[in-house]
Amino acid sequence: MKQRALNIFIKIALVILIGILYLLFGKLTGFYIPCFFRNITGFYCPGCGITHLCLDMLQGNFIGAFESNPVIFIFLPIWIFIFIFYIVNYIKTGKFKFSRFQNIILWISVFSLFIFAFYRNFRLFFHI
Repeated sequence: MKQRALNIFIKIALVILIGILYLLFGKLTGFYIPCFFRNITGFYCPGCGITHLCLDMLQGNFIGAFESNPVIFIFLPIWIFIFIFYIVNYIKTGKFKFSRFQNIILWISVFSLFIFAFYRNFRLFFHI
């Protein structure tokens, strides 16, 4: 159990470190990884705005973060909550498994992201 907790801690710390380094690199150089979907199609993907959302949240600009991608902004605390329970369950049992409730919430959030992307692109396409 301690070994699983240590492994998870190291992996989470590594992901956070990479994210912080990426954001610092972007702040210093002005270069961020572009959205390939948007570059190819000209349309916004469901995740467009995540980088700006993260930057705004780190600076305490929650209104700007919400404007970058409101669906992700709304679901982010829920995803964090689900992720914490998922990790705790893995540390206790050694099994990677979402509960039925967690799966339902995750599918609702994915569906919401695609509806939001459709709406955002539809609105821009028809100038609504």
